[in-house]
Amino acid sequence: MAYCISGCARSGTSLAMGLLRIALGADRIYGDKFPQKADRKRMLEQWDKEGCRSARLYIERQTGLPWDVEFQKVVEMNPHGFWEHPFTVQGMRYSAQFHDVLNDIENRAPPGIIKLVAQGLFHSDPRYIDRVIYMLRDPKEVAKSQERLKRAFVVQHPDTGEVVDLGKQMRVHSPQMFNNTTAMAAMFFAKNPHIPLLVIRFQDLVDRPDDTLSHIKDFLGEKGDFGKAAQLVTKTLHRSKAVEGSDEIPMWQESQMIHDMFFNRQFEQVVEYMEDPRRGTNRIQRNWTCLRTNLPTVENHCRECMANPEYRVGLKRHAESHQVDWKNKPCMFQCGMDLDNDKPMTPQESVDQNFWVEEHA
Repeated sequence: MAYCISGCARSGTSLAMGLLRIALGADRIYGDKFPQKADRKRMLEQWDKEGCRSARLYIERQTGLPWDVEFQKVVEMNPHGFWEHPFTVQGMRYSAQFHDVLNDIENRAPPGIIKLVAQGLFHSDPRYIDRVIYMLRDPKEVAKSQERLKRAFVVQHPDTGEVVDLGKQMRVHSPQMFNNTTAMAAMFFAKNPHIPLLVIRFQDLVDRPDDTLSHIKDFLGEKGDFGKAAQLVTKTLHRSKAVEGSDEIPMWQESQMIHDMFFNRQFEQVVEYMEDPRRGTNRIQRNWTCLRTNLPTVENHCRECMANPEYRVGLKRHAESHQVDWKNKPCMFQCGMDLDNDKPMTPQESVDQNFWVEEHA
């Protein structure tokens, strides 16, 4: 069985893997420091089999920076490495391809250490898991770190040779990745309460490495050199900070609530909340067809339509230009799609009281 380091992407899982490698030894680690190298090797071998290596490399040079330059950008973002295995994202479950590795994991003593991001943990077979150290980070910092990683997306103009950073203006405005992957981890722990779990806050690991690694040492029951590992943790590892004022934005308040419930091990509550159609993110994602325009719509558009006559004018113009008989069509937001309305109209009532008609006349 294996010790698993888990968490959503950009939450400190790579840092934790690197520290355990120092504390317990490199031979305990499953995975590569920079798995991109192994992926590149497999890709080149495949191109050789196809007989198109030269052509593929030429296409690369014409459409972007050389691979080694792009790889260096990745190294700069995570200089201590990723320590990832093919199981990291796809999950640790049986497949013939990994029969020998899984047999080693299942029978190894002391356990090896493997990184499984939250979605990988969700898809894993618990029989291979001895215990889990779960890295939890402020969701706003996770998003900021995603943003920094995307900024490594640079290309080179094929004619002028000019290097252009296409990721420079990218912004991550949504906590959706954090929410969804944290919910997947919560589902796993709700279904597998017997698996020992230690939740570590990224901030605690950076601010108090000695105390935090001492907790990890006790949790694992290991004798390794955790003091040496603690010396490698510096404040510079905390590069991505939350944007000031973002706490006031509802969607970030929601993600913070999910963060806090998870930290308090309220896993079933996280799952229930994520499935609630009335929660903010679910409401944003709901969509249906507006029968008066034959256009897809969402809750915010419907509220704007009901509140703003000028907005309705544009919708009516669209309907009339597409020969939609909007006067005899109900507003489905009034007929049940408004989750806050406990007394929806019938479709006929909505037609009879069509709030578009009076101003149109």
